[in-house]
Amino acid sequence: MAVTPGSIYADHHFRAPPPSPMASGRNPDITHDLQSALRVPKLVLPDRVFSRKKLLQDPPELDFRHLESMGPETAFEILDSAAKVGCFQVTNHGIPGELIRSVLAAGGGIFSIPPEVKVKAARSPEIPWGFEEVHAEEEGERQGSEEFVWCHDDADFSMQMQRFWPLGYLDFRHGVLEGIIM
Repeated sequence: MAVTPGSIYADHHFRAPPPSPMASGRNPDITHDLQSALRVPKLVLPDRVFSRKKLLQDPPELDFRHLESMGPETAFEILDSAAKVGCFQVTNHGIPGELIRSVLAAGGGIFSIPPEVKVKAARSPEIPWGFEEVHAEEEGERQGSEEFVWCHDDADFSMQMQRFWPLGYLDFRHGVLEGIIM
């Protein structure tokens, strides 16, 4: 390819900008800033879905009959309790005591299942239902409680529970659903 004087002339006048000034890497302030900016924080995840801390106070009560006349401070207290504790007490709800007692009696059998069977139905991040044992240390004495999280619309859960608790699960399910529907 032939070079024409016009192309040489055009390239001769084009110049790249001068390089930007760059600070020395020996500057301790810049080194510190770079090291702290490149540090990735350590990820710490909880080991349990629910906190192991024992409640120091009773959750607040929500009077169902006075729900409409509830003030903003009461609503804030209930929302705060739901966020911190995960629950609140509902009073004057209108559910008959007999129904509550029958659900408690039917549900009592679920905690009498042998521990080796409960381990098979343990709650995990992948399974949102099942048994969870909580231990609390208080005044040198070891105390424990047990929770069972129940999902009424999960078909896998129903099949597995009928295997673990064949004689009482259907009565328990019926009692709880009857309480929910009423």
